[in-house]
Amino acid sequence: MYYLRKHFTRYHWLFFVFSYVVLQVAFSSGASLQRQFNIERGILAVENRISLDLAHLSLPNPELNMAGNASQVLHYLQELNEAIAAQSLPVSIHSLQTVVADTHTSPKQEIVRQLIAPEQTINLSLHVEEPGWLSGLSGYPLLLAGLLLILIRPYLKRKPVPVTEHHTAEIIPLTLTLDLTNKALTLGNKQVPLANKPLCFYAALLNYCQQHPEVRLCQHHQLPDALLELADKYFLRLVELGHTIRKRPDFNANLEKMLSEIRAALDELLSEHPDLKPLYYPPKATGEGSRSRMHNFALTHLQPQRWDITGK
Repeated sequence: MYYLRKHFTRYHWLFFVFSYVVLQVAFSSGASLQRQFNIERGILAVENRISLDLAHLSLPNPELNMAGNASQVLHYLQELNEAIAAQSLPVSIHSLQTVVADTHTSPKQEIVRQLIAPEQTINLSLHVEEPGWLSGLSGYPLLLAGLLLILIRPYLKRKPVPVTEHHTAEIIPLTLTLDLTNKALTLGNKQVPLANKPLCFYAALLNYCQQHPEVRLCQHHQLPDALLELADKYFLRLVELGHTIRKRPDFNANLEKMLSEIRAALDELLSEHPDLKPLYYPPKATGEGSRSRMHNFALTHLQPQRWDITGK
């Protein structure tokens, strides 16, 4: 009992009962149809047998005032009933004309047929055995229902009641996109164009600062060769895209002007998102004199998942 409670829920037992009822009804309906077929088959067999044996029977014929041989007919009916019983047919002969067979059954249904013979009409009375109330039941539906329960058990496991959880909608961070094909900076749905030289330098600055997060870049010192090589590479890409036919610029020259153009484009792009400036904005110099000359414009807060370059 413990095993059944552990492995079978009420859903399993409801399925089992439902399956058994459906299968039992189907079996009972089939058995009823088969019984009706057997009754008709038995009646037809009796009629055919009597029709073939009429010539040898001395039946009473009231129309011709013939008494017939009742003992012969009775013996014939008894033998015929034995043959019918041997075939397990649900019918038996009660009487033929006025001769009543000595049957010991207690039928609840009587069927009367008439056989047409030359110069007489023969009355045939048959009894149909009523089935017992258990005849429509069988163990097969029970076995099939159990088999179906075993097969379907994995699919009827009790599912846990889902617990409603309130999740805060995840905010997808905005990503800066530097588009070489369109020569523009993009953030969300906003796009700001940028000239060739500052565009290429900013693309190189993004890559270089991501690869060297601790670097210091001062506009009054020579820029790293790796940074200049990246800028040259992006400029050659603009040439391939057909955006310019000019010779490669000197990215060390007019660095302050180039950084100002980059900052101006970012000011316009980030006007609605000033909190993103620390990520993308080359810091401006503060103070005067030597402090200004040693100012670091590297992107020290850059995050790799927050920017992208397309068209490269």
